[in-house]
Amino acid sequence: MKNSQNSCPSSRSYFGLMALAFLAPSAWAGDWIVDDDGGPGVDFSDIQSAIQVAAPGDTILVRAGSYGPFVIDAKAITLTREGTGSVLVTGTSEVRNITAPAAVQLDGIEMERGRPALHLENNAGPVWLSDCLVREFTADYNFWGDMALDCDNSADVGMIRCTVIGERGGDGFDIGFSDDGGRGGNAIRATTSTLRLYDCTLEGGSGGNAYQSEDEPGAGAAALQLASGSQAFISTSELSGGLHGSPYTGCAAPLTSYSNSTARHFRSLFSASDCTLQPPVGLPESDTTAFCFGTPNACPCCNGGSGGAGCSNSYGHGGGQLYLTGNASVSADTITLRHAGLSSGKPLLYFQGTLGVANGLGAPLGDGLLCAGASIIRLATRLSSGGEDAYGFSVASDPLISVRGQVPAIGATRFYQVWYRDPAAACGAGNFNLSNGLLVPWKP
Repeated sequence: MKNSQNSCPSSRSYFGLMALAFLAPSAWAGDWIVDDDGGPGVDFSDIQSAIQVAAPGDTILVRAGSYGPFVIDAKAITLTREGTGSVLVTGTSEVRNITAPAAVQLDGIEMERGRPALHLENNAGPVWLSDCLVREFTADYNFWGDMALDCDNSADVGMIRCTVIGERGGDGFDIGFSDDGGRGGNAIRATTSTLRLYDCTLEGGSGGNAYQSEDEPGAGAAALQLASGSQAFISTSELSGGLHGSPYTGCAAPLTSYSNSTARHFRSLFSASDCTLQPPVGLPESDTTAFCFGTPNACPCCNGGSGGAGCSNSYGHGGGQLYLTGNASVSADTITLRHAGLSSGKPLLYFQGTLGVANGLGAPLGDGLLCAGASIIRLATRLSSGGEDAYGFSVASDPLISVRGQVPAIGATRFYQVWYRDPAAACGAGNFNLSNGLLVPWKP
């Protein structure tokens, strides 16, 4: 039995930057209800059965309970907790073969004891995790701990307010051939993948203790291991390397990077060798951070965009993506706002706000989310060219953004976004969409 009400908004108010207008909704995809206790109105008692019958774009609402692992294979769906309580999934769950621009979202799910608890593999389309807990516990005696989340060949992984904890290595004990402690496991290992972490906590697994003082204790593990050309953008998050097993002291590096992998961070904390959290040394820090993303269950008709972008549009893009280059200093302003994911020849509007809407989560507007609000200044209108556009420093005839936006000389935090026309309408109504938001802390 398919439920007719979807977790994406079924009735929406669209308000323009200049006026309010209320439009009739389209027909949205359906919901499936999962409850391990069964009961009236419940479609399935296990998650995998719901996944098998769900159509692309459907949402599976999972009530509190304990469940076996699931596999989402080449299907764009949203899996989300309904109501209060814990949705606990035990074993290795997988999301694989998601093709762009299709998107998968896991929201409010706890996954554990899978070695790894979650495996992402061969995903070209975005995979979103929000408010999730992914963890391992302690390995058997002498065994090395395993990672909690394994990202393999996944080009677009976005994580918001998630906690990921690697497995602790097993303690050594007298088994006749090895009394050493096992190594800890990473919280996340990424291979040929791109990750964007926002407000997340990652903890590498601790090493196991040695059986005797002359035996070798296990080493702690990095919270995040980047390999084979992987990339990570880490915003307002904490990464802690695992403790070394006794009798060692200290902890592992919070981040390890190999094979042409790169990482950048914004206002994040990383553990030092004495295990105190502090800003990282030698890791590039961005002057800005993206926020208000096009996750499927936040967008007006489940039209989720790519990691770090806004809601998807009708152009076949993974959503409008706003980013910037340059120095956010009022006295030495070299900021250029840059927008990608458009169709050529469509009008767009750059604007600035003084606050993030709904504490930075955004509110439905057209086919997207309004992210920047309060005191709004229209910066510029444009016609897109070749699917991309730019505004600000070094763009012919453009004023400096700090000047046009009236940023105080002492500096201030401002929020930026782009509104753009989408005549075909991803949701069948609205005829416009918006990018993600950017938070920019201007310096004097």
